[in-house]
Amino acid sequence: MVATCDAGMEKVLEAELQRLGAQVIALPPRAIVFRGDRDLLWRANLWLRTANRVLLTIQRGKAETRAALYDVASSIPWEDILTANESIAVDSRVSENPAFRRAEFVSQVVKDAICDRLRQETGRRPDVNRRYPDVPVSVHVHGSRITILLDSSGERLGRRGYRAVAGTAPLRETIAAGLLLNAGYDGSTPFLDPFCGSGTIAIEAALIARHVAPGLLRLRRQGAKPMTYGGDGAAILEPVGFAFERWLDHDAAAFAKAVAFCRMEAREAMHPIVGSDSDGSVLRIAGENAQLAYVDDAVTWSRGDALEIGPDAPGTIVVTNPPYGERLGDRTSVLALYKRFGDQMKQRYAGSVVWVLVGDASDAGVFGLKPSRKLAFMNGDIDCRALRFELYEGTRRKREGADLFTVDVPSDLLAPVVLADEEH
Repeated sequence: MVATCDAGMEKVLEAELQRLGAQVIALPPRAIVFRGDRDLLWRANLWLRTANRVLLTIQRGKAETRAALYDVASSIPWEDILTANESIAVDSRVSENPAFRRAEFVSQVVKDAICDRLRQETGRRPDVNRRYPDVPVSVHVHGSRITILLDSSGERLGRRGYRAVAGTAPLRETIAAGLLLNAGYDGSTPFLDPFCGSGTIAIEAALIARHVAPGLLRLRRQGAKPMTYGGDGAAILEPVGFAFERWLDHDAAAFAKAVAFCRMEAREAMHPIVGSDSDGSVLRIAGENAQLAYVDDAVTWSRGDALEIGPDAPGTIVVTNPPYGERLGDRTSVLALYKRFGDQMKQRYAGSVVWVLVGDASDAGVFGLKPSRKLAFMNGDIDCRALRFELYEGTRRKREGADLFTVDVPSDLLAPVVLADEEH
């Protein structure tokens, strides 16, 4: 199987899979290749917080011509996977193959092979639905090697279904969860997001703290079509559930037991989770989103200026996404905000670990604090950095009980620097 993710989240996703018992065998960019059984495929879709999709390999082969590619695809017993009443869509990725320069060409050939095989075996061919296919198919071409996979997820896993309305330049749910897990957040400490916006980071924190499998949110209206909203505010109907539920060999009874077990794993949040913002309108949206995620009782929404507030308790983990160019639109305003927030951290955040997201790597020095770690990642098409600041109570020398012979070691030498491959 292959779990895909956004660039920079590979290590976090690998750790998630290992906790599920997966045998990780490769770490290509933006993905983790692993082995497991049917139950693991279900658990991966239900529990993974940072994955975009979970793909199941069903055929491998070699092809350097259209005919050879068609033969590889048509050799799969598609009649055992779907019926002609279901729709399909084929998505392809091509690299280092001069014979197949266009991914669209590969998708067309594989689509023809599927339809021809089903027409030969059943007398009918399936429809193609690019937006909401019943059975999405993925094809990876690298050199002469062809891998054909079933997309077991369907809609991207980050679409939990709770964000009915998002603010400007929203943070993906999978990225928010990945940043929390990377920060070591597990619900055992208080949490604060002082620039919470529409609440994505705080809601993901609540899902982690309550040990809620995020995939459960896709099943809450089984058989219904919940509404989400496009950029123009128009309602869009989206299917729920997972694509593997529409495979012919799907064991619905066994999956229902797996879902029931996930539901029993949920627990109460033990420490405060606070989302704060100066904009009351986005806080109302955050509250609505939290209700859709069934965590409204676990999050406290507070209206306040991030430049005037701070954590209520030492040991608080802070993960926040201050406005940057996409929202403020003025570079000077962005840098001034960062500097003032850095001053606020020095004054009010003693005893806390703070992760701050920035949209430009060169902004790290503006806060007036030296980050002890950095994480590079992509939020959609925006190249971002998460900077870790550890705010000590008192001076560092006093905190460590140092004497005259103690040498202070710079914090960036005490913790590893985590950087994704800049190429990705």
